[in-house]
Amino acid sequence: MLREQLIPEIHNTMRETLETEIQEIMAHKKNFVIWGAGNTGRETLQFITDYTNAKLVPQYIVDNNSSLWGTDNIKNPSELFADRNQIDVVLVCVYVADQVIQQLKDNGYTGKILPISMSLLSIDEDAIHFYEQNIEQLEKMYALLADEQSRQTVVTFLNVLRTADISLWNSINGESTVKLLDPEVMHFSHNEYFVDVGAFTGDTISKFLELCHGQYQSINGFEPDAKNFSAMKQYAETEQLTNVHLYNMAAGANDGTQHFLNDRSESCILSETDGDEISIVRLDSIDTVQNTTILKVSANGWDLGVLEGAKDIIQRNKPQISAYASRELLWKIPFYLKQLVPEYKIYYRHYGIGRQAMICYAIHPESTNL
Repeated sequence: MLREQLIPEIHNTMRETLETEIQEIMAHKKNFVIWGAGNTGRETLQFITDYTNAKLVPQYIVDNNSSLWGTDNIKNPSELFADRNQIDVVLVCVYVADQVIQQLKDNGYTGKILPISMSLLSIDEDAIHFYEQNIEQLEKMYALLADEQSRQTVVTFLNVLRTADISLWNSINGESTVKLLDPEVMHFSHNEYFVDVGAFTGDTISKFLELCHGQYQSINGFEPDAKNFSAMKQYAETEQLTNVHLYNMAAGANDGTQHFLNDRSESCILSETDGDEISIVRLDSIDTVQNTTILKVSANGWDLGVLEGAKDIIQRNKPQISAYASRELLWKIPFYLKQLVPEYKIYYRHYGIGRQAMICYAIHPESTNL
């Protein structure tokens, strides 16, 4: 059972690690940068500001998202690589820290690299209590899982939440370069109709092209943030991709409009009241996605709504599906997909250092690699 595998102690390893590093930087007057302009980077910067009473600031912030360069002291990684001998510490504040760490090493950086998960700097007792209150739902979901790695991934997710100890992920994590399109779980052919919801700047489209060796039937990308959409569109044009349909809008359970908090790199999110208004569409209402064979969903907590808006497509095509899942979505997404297609096999995989990259895969037996 799941309950019996939970660590009873609650201890914040991540916060202690960052506080010790801040004290070391201040004591020895070290130069440091923050890598990551999304929520984790901004919140880490705020934590450092509060902890030191604004006495400590980074040299600058680095991000791979070219649409952010030149604003708010955000720079191209090439500037860090040029300065690599003058920067003593890089705080890697993205959940795909393994990719950034490799990028730093590949470009000759030999200073200290410290991965930070802002979501773990404070033990979220409300979240712990929430999962404990819903342990019966978690147990039901746990019983549905198709393999042992999925079961251990769920256990580790809950234990990292209780301890803020990211080392627990070491034995279970997948490579974050394949998050949402894990070839150990999914199957890729030359006949795929790929739908990418929350397509960001085209990074997942690029990985899809690699996995299907550049041969596919169609690609559809939905990205509500204007800057990210522009970068994705430029990527598609530069690569001269054909049969590609890109939409500067969000997908959801119903057609309409909703507020959207943009200009947050990968952390852009729909909102009930704040931000600009954007269009939302049901995938079932879009002609170009009716033949979907692979559906990837990255909607910052609105993932179930996207799947609800694709009900007809899912029941008709039984596509391979990957979606972020946390809190109640941990069980609601598997329950919903199994209700639509009882034959689906449900897998969980985790990527990165935080607790936000829990990916639920629904794979029909006819297409599974497992």
